[in-house]
Amino acid sequence: MTAAQESLCCKLYKGYDTFREVMSLKSFLRENERISDCDTTGEIKAMIATQNEKLDHECKRLVEIRSKIDKCISTIGESDLRAYMTMKYLGHMSNQDISDQMYWSKRTCERKHIKALDAIIASGADKILDY
Repeated sequence: MTAAQESLCCKLYKGYDTFREVMSLKSFLRENERISDCDTTGEIKAMIATQNEKLDHECKRLVEIRSKIDKCISTIGESDLRAYMTMKYLGHMSNQDISDQMYWSKRTCERKHIKALDAIIASGADKILDY
């Protein structure tokens, strides 16, 4: 892999677990609301409100990363390359899972990955991932 391809992979992997993280943060927010409803002193309510603001900010940041990755992938012209990248970076699938689903060999998956990375770099869409 070239340096540009490696750099792009790192940026794409940064959003790899964003969906799980967002769901986890939303779970914390719901639990905080439940605890806050039981509080009578107000001190805990204030602490939870502050924590909820931080969690909400982080949740928005993670959703934004995921959106940028999706926008980046959508610039790929070939539908099979787009499907591969979506499964890999937004669907959290391994090359083995993708090869099973698409009826490709593992080597074909590797070639598709490199070709998709090159397509993103050639289009300049890698600049979308500015984090």
